[in-house]
Amino acid sequence: MPLFGSQRKRNERLFTDAFGLLEGSISQLDWDAPHKDLYVAWFSGGSLAANHAVDESSVLKSRWGKGDKRLALHLTQVFTMPMVPRFFRWNPSSKPVEPARRYDLIQTSLENILQISPDYPLPPEETVGQYLRVVRQFDFEDETPGAAGNLAHSLEMDYILSRALVVLGYPTNYSMASVKLPVDSLMEFMHQGGVPTEFQDPMTYTAVFDAVHLGAAVVAQTLTQIATRPKEESD
Repeated sequence: MPLFGSQRKRNERLFTDAFGLLEGSISQLDWDAPHKDLYVAWFSGGSLAANHAVDESSVLKSRWGKGDKRLALHLTQVFTMPMVPRFFRWNPSSKPVEPARRYDLIQTSLENILQISPDYPLPPEETVGQYLRVVRQFDFEDETPGAAGNLAHSLEMDYILSRALVVLGYPTNYSMASVKLPVDSLMEFMHQGGVPTEFQDPMTYTAVFDAVHLGAAVVAQTLTQIATRPKEESD
């Protein structure tokens, strides 16, 4: 079997195992079944997204190498983060909530995702706090048609990529802390520091962007399957 194909199979196995570990951890929590099901769906999307990103992004692939269970676990946590705001913002099955309440739900969910693994290598509070600023940029652009040219998507991909690189042992100087959000134009953002050079490869951006959207589709599919399964399976 060609080396390239065997590495893809190894990656798939590592991320499948990582999802299994996370699913097992969730099953041990004192949560009600719907709550557990939601996290399982989010992690299913995050696992697939992380797997896709490692396979398709040369920036991540070169740092991933052969990979291992710990890296797969932590990358799954990173790529599960964008599944959460998508559920609360765009999932038609989720109930509308007030913005302040939605932020609280997103924050709590993200912290749970990062803290479910005790050796996650980044401070959960800082990671979540910075990511919530990206979520607010999405809201700003929704409320201000034409603002920023969908900059929120770029900010989100940059931030997810930066956290993935740190998990892989390659810290970057990229931080949302120095960026004043929301911004209403790409030029304003660039004047604040822009995007680090290593993130300007369009193929890397496309790989991460596609990974997140493929993951979100898996979340939606998983939630649909959960909602339509016989009731006794949920009890």
